[in-house]
Amino acid sequence: MNRKNLIYIYLCLTCYFLWVKLYKNKFILYGFIGGTKMQTSDVLKKIDIPRHKLYYLEQKGYIEPKKITRGDLEMREYTDEDFHKIQAIWKYLKRGFKHKIAYQKAVEKLNNF
Repeated sequence: MNRKNLIYIYLCLTCYFLWVKLYKNKFILYGFIGGTKMQTSDVLKKIDIPRHKLYYLEQKGYIEPKKITRGDLEMREYTDEDFHKIQAIWKYLKRGFKHKIAYQKAVEKLNNF
């Protein structure tokens, strides 16, 4: 391996470990390294939220996933920001808060984060 390759590998590893450190400390930089995109099934599995609740949050305008058309199907694509917002809202809904209050508390929590 020549010196250029070693420098390139070093820089890649440094960026990766920096990203892991930031992520594990929950300093999520949206848009940094492109962000993660998830489909509805991924969100449902990771958060364990019922599909109808997820769609209701979208209907009320609390989240705005990107809609992608593939043939006759329309799929939703959720960003990291969407995911964390859904996760926070769902936490408050499970505690018994109404949707509007759960959304407000979630947004407040994420903004103070």
